[in-house]
Amino acid sequence: MTSAQTGSPADQILALSETDSVAAYIAERTRKREFSSVMRRLNADAQNGEPHVRRKAIDALQRLGFPTE
Repeated sequence: MTSAQTGSPADQILALSETDSVAAYIAERTRKREFSSVMRRLNADAQNGEPHVRRKAIDALQRLGFPTE
């Protein structure tokens, strides 16, 4: 998961390659006790961000399997 180590949480999630697993990303962030921070940031960006930031956050939430509509 080396390609997903920099950038915003949305950038990290959207940059996961086909071989990287969303489940592995969630497990790693949970193990590091970072997942709630990731979710707070994505939710804040999805609600209050600039249009391009909002779109990326929504796309990342959907990639994680969360409904956004």
